[in-house]
Amino acid sequence: MKTRFSSTLGLILILFTLVTQVAGGTPLPLTVPTKQVAYVEPALFSVETGTLPVIVTADTAQAATHAVEKIGGQVTSDLWLINAAAARIPANKLDTLASDPRVRSIVNNRGVKTADGPTIWDGYVTSVRVPRGNYLLNAALVAPVVYLPTAGLWPLIKMAMS
Repeated sequence: MKTRFSSTLGLILILFTLVTQVAGGTPLPLTVPTKQVAYVEPALFSVETGTLPVIVTADTAQAATHAVEKIGGQVTSDLWLINAAAARIPANKLDTLASDPRVRSIVNNRGVKTADGPTIWDGYVTSVRVPRGNYLLNAALVAPVVYLPTAGLWPLIKMAMS
């Protein structure tokens, strides 16, 4: 049984070698190389004509700028802090930009709104108010007053130290 397996394996290797020699001498690759494709925000694919306001990220902001300019886009802002460029690109060049190996992601460049928006901001991040407790401020003091030893002398101490 063991010799039959060995001879079958040997026959397969000989046939493989002959086939590769006839086919050009080099065996076919085991994996098919694929293009590196950047992440693209899905909503960008819905626009087919015109220009898209996007943020393109890459290894460096300069690489993002070069990739945008290569497809005929216009860089509107250098976002060096996040290795990106804000740009307007032709909608029909989105796939070309995504297949550039320097590009990491392409997302929609949305507008930013201020906190005051259409109404005046009241200074709170959220409109949810949670009461934490009630305090009576007109009640008599229960704790005695404690005087700090340097309270009145701080200006003198400060002058002596300088």
